[in-house]
Parts: sequence; C-alpha cells; structure tokens
Amino acid sequence: MEILTIIQGFTQALKTDYEKFKIEDLQDLDQVLAALDTPTEDELNELIKTWLKKHKQVRDAVLPFAQTTQELKKSPKLPPNSEAGILENLFELRQTNQKVIKAKTNQQDQDKSQQ
Repeated sequence: MEILTIIQGFTQALKTDYEKFKIEDLQDLDQVLAALDTPTEDELNELIKTWLKKHKQVRDAVLPFAQTTQELKKSPKLPPNSEAGILENLFELRQTNQKVIKAKTNQQDQDKSQQ
C-alpha cells in the first residue's frame, strides 16, 4: 500500500473515529511526526510502518480507511507523489492528531472533575 494513501487514511480515521485511539498512542505519534524534517518517501514509509507495528490497535483502526476508496473519496485528491505532497499530507496528519490530542485531554480533564 502506498504511504500517501496510509497517511491520508490515518488522517481520515482521526477525523471520523478518533475515539478508537488512545491518547498515549497519539502523543507518541505526535513525537514521531515532530521529529520528521524532510523525509524521503522510503524513510517515511519505514517510520510509519514501524510505528504502526508498535501500535497495533491504531493500525487496525486506520487500515480500513486506507484500504477503501469510498472513505478516501470524501477527502481531497492526493497530491502527486513528491516530497511536497508527502510533507503536505504529514502536516495535515499532524494538525489533525494535535486537535484529537487536545480534545481527548479536555475530555479526560472533564471526566476527572466530575468524579
């Protein structure tokens, strides 16, 4: 499966099924994404595959989005397979991930204050 498809599927999964993801996994992903400067496609492919192997629950939630074109049709068309396209998709993934982390953190704080 093409890395850009996985990244876009991951972004779509975060937007629509964020409750399936643990905040710890998302925080770990944020650290990985923050460490990326301008990776080559091969480097990125290896980093994402390694991360998904470590976080199997996330992988299982993301793969249906990456495998079905029905979900991806709701997203904008993938940019050409270039460094700029990779960076654009990584940026969107990181932004979405940070929004989900913030929402989950706020939810945890609310849950704690209600107890």
